[in-house]
Amino acid sequence: MFNKKSNSGPLASSIGFEFDFGGDRLAISRTDIREVVGFEPHIPLRERMRAALRSGAASVRDLATVLGEPEGSVRKAVDRDNGRTFIRLEGDGEPLRVGLLDRGR
Repeated sequence: MFNKKSNSGPLASSIGFEFDFGGDRLAISRTDIREVVGFEPHIPLRERMRAALRSGAASVRDLATVLGEPEGSVRKAVDRDNGRTFIRLEGDGEPLRVGLLDRGR
């Protein structure tokens, strides 16, 4: 399920369900939608960036390549985030790198 609109607060994260039809029973369990083949285009860029950065910081160029998105889109997502999820790692003359903000969780 993808939350596309909210009238009274931030959008909720996307969630997935797996339906297992076995004999005379139906089992429903939660699943990580990022692992479902074919769902990538439907997952918000911000969520895909967060998943890609769990293994460590990356340059905007590398992150854009991994996600199959234009560099400008990745850069704009970082700017719109305002430091809530991502941290900008800027160095003298080095390309912008992005990491996940550690919230102590």
